Amino acid sequence: MDRWDRCGRRAACGAALALTPYLLIMVLWVVGSLVGVLPAGRGFGVAEWPSLNTVTIGMVAIGITPALALLRPWGKRIPGARRSRSGA
Repeated sequence: MDRWDRCGRRAACGAALALTPYLLIMVLWVVGSLVGVLPAGRGFGVAEWPSLNTVTIGMVAIGITPALALLRPWGKRIPGARRSRSGA
């Protein structure tokens, strides 16, 4: 493994680790809102707060997945982008 491979693996690991605390916070907010602890402020009800944060959890999970795909062996099975043969 050369230097650039190690650098890329560290960057991918850092990206996944950087998003993990945010994911944990979102999960705790959803669980807290379902238990009855609602956020302070107007505009968010019992249905809006968990649904909004569930969407955010999905977005964070989508962000973590490509970073983990660069680190793990299962990421090699993901097809790459196809190149155009038109010469453009």
